[in-house]
Amino acid sequence: MSRLRAVLRDQSGVAIVMALIVLVAITGLALAFLSVSAFEPQISQNLTSSTQARYVADAGLEWAFEILVSDPNWQNRLAPATGANPNILVVANQPLPGLAATFGQVTVTMRNDFQPADPQMTGYKDVLTNTLQVDPGGPNADTNNFVILTSTGTVGGVTKTVSAVFRGPITLPSFNAALAMPGVQADFNAVGASFTINGQDTNCCSNDPLCPTCVRDAPGNAPPVYGISVSTVYPANNPGSFEQSVEASVAHNQQGDISGRSQLNPAQVTTGNNTIAKDAGISPTIVANFVAQAKSAATTVLSSKMATGGLSYNNLNGGTAGSMWGTPTSPAIVYIKGEPDPTSNFTALDIGGNSTGYGILIVEDGDLRIHGNFLWNGPIIVTGQYVGIGFMGGGNQTVYGAVISNEMQANEPAGYFEAYVNGNSKIQYSKQAMNMAINGGASKGGLFSWREQ
Repeated sequence: MSRLRAVLRDQSGVAIVMALIVLVAITGLALAFLSVSAFEPQISQNLTSSTQARYVADAGLEWAFEILVSDPNWQNRLAPATGANPNILVVANQPLPGLAATFGQVTVTMRNDFQPADPQMTGYKDVLTNTLQVDPGGPNADTNNFVILTSTGTVGGVTKTVSAVFRGPITLPSFNAALAMPGVQADFNAVGASFTINGQDTNCCSNDPLCPTCVRDAPGNAPPVYGISVSTVYPANNPGSFEQSVEASVAHNQQGDISGRSQLNPAQVTTGNNTIAKDAGISPTIVANFVAQAKSAATTVLSSKMATGGLSYNNLNGGTAGSMWGTPTSPAIVYIKGEPDPTSNFTALDIGGNSTGYGILIVEDGDLRIHGNFLWNGPIIVTGQYVGIGFMGGGNQTVYGAVISNEMQANEPAGYFEAYVNGNSKIQYSKQAMNMAINGGASKGGLFSWREQ
């Protein structure tokens, strides 16, 4: 019995057993660490490839942007799109310019913003209701100048996809007159003989960033346009009669106040009836397409309803650079939305005091009336139903650029004018002013509202 106890109490050899146990444990840990370390390069490579793929996708959006802005007919790319297949290829699985395929490849598609969730990205709103809305043009007709780009970058078998809203650049129509009335009515009235409507190209100012050496009122380089133009297709029962109507409204002592391109010799400048012409260079469709582009990029959007009597602004500029009226280096796009008024008495925007602006001014479905001292550098467009522009006198009212008054309601009562000029009003065609308005700020288009998928 005592011998058995002695054997059980003998601890010789325990050390080697414990050593073996520890060795097995350490070996397991070592194998685990070795296994993890073997995956670390792969994990690191995946992270690197994922980051690179994200950068490639971002760069793909910028590449697609450059492709689209350099294509004057970029919206036509959407023509083949359908509801089932809305995505149109812009870049198809290509390496970025200047890089080998080993640095990654990118695919970029574009589609119109017609799907229910798209307004959350575009921010496109109905002006009257102030509610988000999709583009009513469907998959293949961009009517609001917004599309959605989706870019997928691939590096080392890893892909990343990002989307962004692309707003196309605004393209000015080819203005064919200092004052164009291309719509279904073209009633013109001028009071006195102190006004000026001139279609000869003239520089607008000396601080144009595109031409810092230009002098105000110096001759420009663009060919002359008509003093006043009207439609070639309206009225439907007697196309071209608007020309005679405008000519008949101009008194003999006012003939010299209207000058521009000669109908007899387009390279020459003349006055009076010879520069009042019907011309198809501006049409209601051209105006509507341009307004759709411009209002989607507007820096200021205001709703002017009949119940409030329209908008009245005195001294809007207030001497503050960067106001809603814009500056030479940051021109504005101002869009005022009224409501059609069958009485034709609704003024959507009434401007008084002393105001100076640079950019594009659009008034839709209502009159624009201008009092006091007003200077605008760029195009002014009044369009829609029961509309007109009135230079009401009481100061010096000058537009360097061009004016369009596009009436689309044929039953407007007699006695209401699409264009009314009084006092020292001046509409001076200026290619320089329009270039200034279109070559800066929001008019350039851009990418915004990015989202990673």
